Amino acid sequence: MHIEKMFFQCFVLVSLLIMAPFTAFCYDLSGSLDVNENADTAVLAKEKAISVARKSIMYNVVSKYTNTSQLHELLQNTPSSDLIDLVKSSSITNERFSTTDYTATITMDFDTDVLKNWLSNNGIQNWIPSNEMTDVFTTVVNMENKLYDWAELKEICRSANIDVDVKSIKGTTVLLNLPYRSRTRFTVNTSNAGWHYKDKNGTLYIWK
Repeated sequence: MHIEKMFFQCFVLVSLLIMAPFTAFCYDLSGSLDVNENADTAVLAKEKAISVARKSIMYNVVSKYTNTSQLHELLQNTPSSDLIDLVKSSSITNERFSTTDYTATITMDFDTDVLKNWLSNNGIQNWIPSNEMTDVFTTVVNMENKLYDWAELKEICRSANIDVDVKSIKGTTVLLNLPYRSRTRFTVNTSNAGWHYKDKNGTLYIWK
């Protein structure tokens, strides 16, 4: 056991030395959509286009920070008008009208805190960073087999191009910092490999 512990510590030390620092990431809760809708009048077509864009842009933006199947189901059962208060700002460019058609590019920026509260109130686990958070999230890893599980995690991150910053190692527990942009990818890949996960106040816990 003593030899295994020494080997594991050396393995982690080497890993730390060869890891390249990750590039800083600024999260973005805005998106754009090209729309082309028709209705009885151009005014109604525009209203329809904005309604469609609101849901589509929100899904594209928020799916990076939450469970996509839960988000899809929630948006399916939520009227687009109920999402208006989640939008901080919006703009429309490249507008074209005809008697019954409307074409444009619609851009929307969502309010971070309002969006987080809305998702939480609807029972949707999310890891949208607040304005006070940095570009990384913390992951607490609890391992059964230190050597095997750590090697598996390293391979998962390597295959998914996820940069890892090891903050501490205590027994079978490892504390990691990972880029927010990789959170969904990391969660899905570890889950597919048999790891369990839970989010608690923005910190991700994973275990075998």
